[in-house]
Amino acid sequence: MYNKWIVNFTNKMKTTWNIIKEETDKLKGHITTNINNYQNSPEAFNKYFLSIFENIFQDVRCTNKQGHNINKNPNYYLLNLFYKPFPSTKFKNTSPKEIKKIINSLKIKESSGYDEVCTKILKISAPFIGSPLSYICNKSMLSGTFPTRLKYSIVKPLLKKGHKENVANYRSVSLLTSFS
Repeated sequence: MYNKWIVNFTNKMKTTWNIIKEETDKLKGHITTNINNYQNSPEAFNKYFLSIFENIFQDVRCTNKQGHNINKNPNYYLLNLFYKPFPSTKFKNTSPKEIKKIINSLKIKESSGYDEVCTKILKISAPFIGSPLSYICNKSMLSGTFPTRLKYSIVKPLLKKGHKENVANYRSVSLLTSFS
């Protein structure tokens, strides 16, 4: 079912979020776990958020040469989704000046990731860290890798609406490091 959605619609990102929304709406009827039923409430959130993606994963199907539906790894599916190759891109090195401009364009926030560095601190230190960050960004782009430590996040549940005892009324928010 979701294969047709993704293949037929041009806005893949919006379609993906529509699929996630549909799955979470389905789960609201099936999972009404109260936080109070668990001694450790993070387990309730973890179980709920993981079940959303497990349901989506089960619905992703591909067709083999004989026309039979078979489950595939989502990465395999995404790699074979696009029929045309992506256009080649040319990389232009970034400069410390560009990094400082980006840092200064960030909104001042007190929230931070696991490193506890908020954007306020980042802005104050911009004149001193522009050059090292420029070097790291250029190396990352040239090597095609993103630093592993910048992928870490703190995941927190955020109440959307409804009763706060029902985990289906929450969405997860990932707090990344300001450097990401």
